[in-house]
Amino acid sequence: MGQALLRKCMADEAVLGDDRDVHSRFTQMPDAETPRKDDGLNWIPVDVRKCDAELVVLAVLKEFAPTSLRRYLQRRQQLPSSMCYEYDSYDDGGFKITVQSHALTIDTAVDKWRVRIAEKGLPELSVAFVRVIGASGIATFEAPDDDRSKLRCVNAVKLPGE
Repeated sequence: MGQALLRKCMADEAVLGDDRDVHSRFTQMPDAETPRKDDGLNWIPVDVRKCDAELVVLAVLKEFAPTSLRRYLQRRQQLPSSMCYEYDSYDDGGFKITVQSHALTIDTAVDKWRVRIAEKGLPELSVAFVRVIGASGIATFEAPDDDRSKLRCVNAVKLPGE
């Protein structure tokens, strides 16, 4: 399953191409208010703590740093027997994932932003704090009809300067 997912993500990344303006790669971040393209699937929030860590990393890169996805996938192919990230688990079942090569952190410890999460009406178990160069925010994780083999990350609350 992992290799098929990597091939699909690489195909998705190939559509983006490399001929876009370099400045726009680093200045255009996803807008939390931009509506999602309707793909016909019924995306529902899922407990991010129960999702595959590799899928979480891929979903976050696709949402927060899409131009980094190709580099991550190439690195992943070069290191097939090892993880390209560090995974630390918490006692409550949560985690902190760090991808040092992309300066990316995904953390389920979101107590600091509990009020903002409640204001947006986000399900607590489906959110995580994401920090990457140029953007940070509270992301929600969704799967079509609770199928965790497909995962989507949505930048629900932008946190500039975090």
